[in-house]
Amino acid sequence: MDQVMDRGHFCRIFSDRAVVVTRLPKGSLRTLAERANETAGRGDASLQTRVEYSALFDLLVRELGADPAATVLTLADEHGQPTQTGKAVETFRAAAVGKDEFFDQALRAVGYGPRRRPTHPPTTQ
Repeated sequence: MDQVMDRGHFCRIFSDRAVVVTRLPKGSLRTLAERANETAGRGDASLQTRVEYSALFDLLVRELGADPAATVLTLADEHGQPTQTGKAVETFRAAAVGKDEFFDQALRAVGYGPRRRPTHPPTTQ
Protein backbone atom coordinates (compact mmCIF):
# COMPACT_ATOMS: atom_id res chain seq x y z
CA MET A 1 0.00 0.00 0.00
CA ASP A 2 1.26 3.45 -0.88
CA GLN A 3 1.78 5.68 2.13
CA VAL A 4 0.26 8.77 0.48
CA MET A 5 -1.94 9.47 -2.53
CA ASP A 6 -2.37 12.74 -4.38
CA ARG A 7 -5.54 13.95 -6.13
CA GLY A 8 -4.44 12.74 -9.57
CA HIS A 9 -3.69 9.21 -8.37
CA PHE A 10 -6.97 9.11 -6.44
CA CYS A 11 -8.97 10.10 -9.53
CA ARG A 12 -7.06 7.63 -11.73
CA ILE A 13 -7.86 4.62 -9.55
CA PHE A 14 -11.54 5.26 -10.26
CA SER A 15 -11.18 6.42 -13.88
CA ASP A 16 -12.85 3.31 -15.34
CA ARG A 17 -15.12 2.67 -12.39
CA ALA A 18 -18.22 4.13 -10.77
CA VAL A 19 -18.70 4.24 -7.01
CA VAL A 20 -22.28 3.23 -6.30
CA VAL A 21 -23.29 5.14 -3.19
CA THR A 22 -25.91 2.57 -2.18
CA ARG A 23 -23.17 -0.12 -2.04
CA LEU A 24 -21.43 1.81 0.74
CA PRO A 25 -22.32 0.92 4.32
CA LYS A 26 -24.55 3.46 6.04
CA GLY A 27 -22.47 5.93 7.98
CA SER A 28 -19.93 8.70 7.53
CA LEU A 29 -18.31 7.40 4.31
CA ARG A 30 -21.65 7.03 2.59
CA THR A 31 -22.53 10.55 3.73
CA LEU A 32 -19.27 11.87 2.24
CA ALA A 33 -20.04 10.16 -1.07
CA GLU A 34 -23.58 11.57 -1.05
CA ARG A 35 -22.21 15.06 -0.39
CA ALA A 36 -19.70 14.75 -3.24
CA ASN A 37 -22.46 13.54 -5.55
CA GLU A 38 -24.82 16.33 -4.56
CA THR A 39 -22.29 19.15 -4.86
CA ALA A 40 -20.29 18.05 -7.91
CA GLY A 41 -22.41 15.39 -9.55
CA ARG A 42 -25.84 14.77 -10.87
CA GLY A 43 -27.43 13.57 -7.65
CA ASP A 44 -27.73 10.10 -9.19
CA ALA A 45 -26.36 8.05 -6.25
CA SER A 46 -23.09 7.34 -8.04
CA LEU A 47 -19.68 8.92 -8.48
CA GLN A 48 -18.45 8.65 -12.06
CA THR A 49 -16.56 11.76 -13.11
CA ARG A 50 -13.22 13.29 -12.25
CA VAL A 51 -15.07 16.31 -10.80
CA GLU A 52 -17.00 14.04 -8.42
CA TYR A 53 -13.86 12.13 -7.41
CA SER A 54 -12.01 15.40 -6.88
CA ALA A 55 -14.84 16.60 -4.60
CA LEU A 56 -14.65 13.31 -2.68
CA PHE A 57 -10.86 13.71 -2.37
CA ASP A 58 -11.35 17.19 -0.87
CA LEU A 59 -13.93 15.87 1.59
CA LEU A 60 -11.60 13.04 2.65
CA VAL A 61 -8.76 15.52 3.24
CA ARG A 62 -11.01 17.84 5.27
CA GLU A 63 -12.96 15.22 7.21
CA LEU A 64 -10.43 12.42 7.77
CA GLY A 65 -7.04 13.99 7.22
CA ALA A 66 -4.88 15.02 10.13
CA ASP A 67 -3.97 18.26 8.33
CA PRO A 68 -6.87 20.02 6.56
CA ALA A 69 -4.34 22.01 4.49
CA ALA A 70 -2.80 18.81 3.10
CA THR A 71 -2.75 18.10 -0.62
CA VAL A 72 -2.39 14.33 -0.24
CA LEU A 73 -4.24 11.54 1.53
CA THR A 74 -2.18 9.61 4.07
CA LEU A 75 -3.08 5.97 3.53
CA ALA A 76 -0.63 4.26 5.88
CA ASP A 77 1.27 5.21 9.00
CA GLU A 78 5.04 4.91 9.50
CA HIS A 79 4.62 1.18 10.30
CA GLY A 80 2.69 0.50 7.10
CA GLN A 81 -0.63 0.10 8.90
CA PRO A 82 -3.67 1.60 7.13
CA THR A 83 -4.88 4.91 8.49
CA GLN A 84 -8.55 5.83 8.77
CA THR A 85 -8.20 7.52 5.38
CA GLY A 86 -6.53 4.45 3.88
CA LYS A 87 -9.40 2.28 5.09
CA ALA A 88 -11.87 4.77 3.62
CA VAL A 89 -10.20 4.64 0.19
CA GLU A 90 -10.39 0.83 0.29
CA THR A 91 -14.10 1.02 1.19
CA PHE A 92 -14.72 3.27 -1.82
CA ARG A 93 -12.77 0.87 -4.05
CA ALA A 94 -14.90 -2.02 -2.80
CA ALA A 95 -18.10 -0.10 -3.62
CA ALA A 96 -16.91 0.66 -7.15
CA VAL A 97 -18.00 -1.29 -10.19
CA GLY A 98 -16.69 -1.19 -13.74
CA LYS A 99 -18.45 1.51 -15.74
CA ASP A 100 -19.58 -1.04 -18.34
CA GLU A 101 -21.19 -3.12 -15.59
CA PHE A 102 -22.67 0.01 -14.00
CA PHE A 103 -24.28 1.28 -17.20
CA ASP A 104 -25.68 -2.16 -18.01
CA GLN A 105 -27.86 -1.95 -14.88
CA ALA A 106 -31.31 -0.36 -14.86
CA LEU A 107 -31.18 2.86 -12.87
CA ARG A 108 -34.16 2.15 -10.65
CA ALA A 109 -32.73 4.15 -7.75
CA VAL A 110 -33.34 7.37 -9.67
CA GLY A 111 -36.56 6.35 -11.39
CA TYR A 112 -35.24 4.81 -14.60
CA GLY A 113 -35.42 1.29 -15.87
CA PRO A 114 -38.19 -1.18 -16.46
CA ARG A 115 -41.31 -0.87 -14.37
CA ARG A 116 -43.02 -3.91 -12.95
CA ARG A 117 -46.38 -4.66 -14.42
CA PRO A 118 -49.15 -5.44 -12.00
CA THR A 119 -49.88 -9.14 -11.75
CA HIS A 120 -53.64 -8.50 -11.59
CA PRO A 121 -55.55 -6.06 -13.74
CA PRO A 122 -56.66 -2.98 -11.82
CA THR A 123 -60.19 -3.09 -10.59
CA THR A 124 -62.64 -0.43 -11.67
CA GLN A 125 -65.58 0.74 -9.69
